[in-house]
Amino acid sequence: MKTDIKTTTNDHQSIIFSLYDAVGKEGAWNAVLQTLCEHLNASIRSQSSSIFAKTGTTRQQELIRLLGSLPTTVQQK
Repeated sequence: MKTDIKTTTNDHQSIIFSLYDAVGKEGAWNAVLQTLCEHLNASIRSQSSSIFAKTGTTRQQELIRLLGSLPTTVQQK
């Protein structure tokens, strides 16, 4: 089962209850968990794409190199 749900951050409880009601009370957890995982994976891919676009990188290794080249700062107390 694939359900298209648009949500905001921290709305996972609402997603779970909506999906549980949509697929019925018995044997619903597999469908609920699969849909929730698909939603979270899409969010992670979206965030990764945004980070790559903002930094001008296309691969994880490039991003790591870029982050490694940043100056370190020491916070004074």
